[in-house]
Amino acid sequence: MRRLAVGAVICLLTTCSGRHAFVPPSNALSERPGTPPRVVGSGLFICPFGYGWEGVGRVVFAPNDAAKPTADVRPDRCFSSLEEATRSGFHLASPPPGGELVGAIYLVPPEPSVLATCRSAADRLGAAVLCPTVVPGAADSMVECGPERCVFFGALALQFTFSGPPGYVGIPGQDGNHLFLLEARAGRERDVEFLTCQGGRRAGSATVRGRAGRWIDCPGGSSMNSGHVMLVWTEGVVRYAVSLHADTPVNRRIALAFADRLGAAHP
Repeated sequence: MRRLAVGAVICLLTTCSGRHAFVPPSNALSERPGTPPRVVGSGLFICPFGYGWEGVGRVVFAPNDAAKPTADVRPDRCFSSLEEATRSGFHLASPPPGGELVGAIYLVPPEPSVLATCRSAADRLGAAVLCPTVVPGAADSMVECGPERCVFFGALALQFTFSGPPGYVGIPGQDGNHLFLLEARAGRERDVEFLTCQGGRRAGSATVRGRAGRWIDCPGGSSMNSGHVMLVWTEGVVRYAVSLHADTPVNRRIALAFADRLGAAHP
């Protein structure tokens, strides 16, 4: 009887029908996307190189996200990409109140100095200007400029700098980008080079703030907008442009979201 029992077990494991039995890989049930964090000190943790997306709770933070938890908070899992984290049930943190998430880039309410700069520009130009109510990256992403640097040749030029996560396409060879907001009376772009680009090619149309707009693809060169995609539209007698390096779907979405959230600043 004992031999029969042993034989029956062997038959079940190898299948008496002559077919090969299914034996799952030894790690099939233990495999999980990502990798665990490493302990680097007393109560300190890091994600291994190549797995810089930190998952804490159900939220994942980009490697360059200044809002990610400090090293004394143990990540639940480390991922090699946002896609891997998303497949595992993690998601990016929600933007702050009044903000917006475009791709993996946050648009956030700016510091009060941005509105003050816009009001100063309106005083110098003698007319209302459109001012950002959200800015890319961080609240302090605007490059500081005095009245003479923000308003010259009868035009307003504001610059913002921000960084993106791995895979974001902006300035070649970098993980970041800059965004320009350019405002001037329509027609000034024929005389003021930084308001446009040489050899720009129309690359589609868009609706901006309820008005007809267009995309301009700027070739590489020596002008301020070289290699940029520009979103251009007109309101009344004023021409507006939002310009970012690299013509990508994400950068177009950033430009549109930024433009649609502009608000008037009066002298």
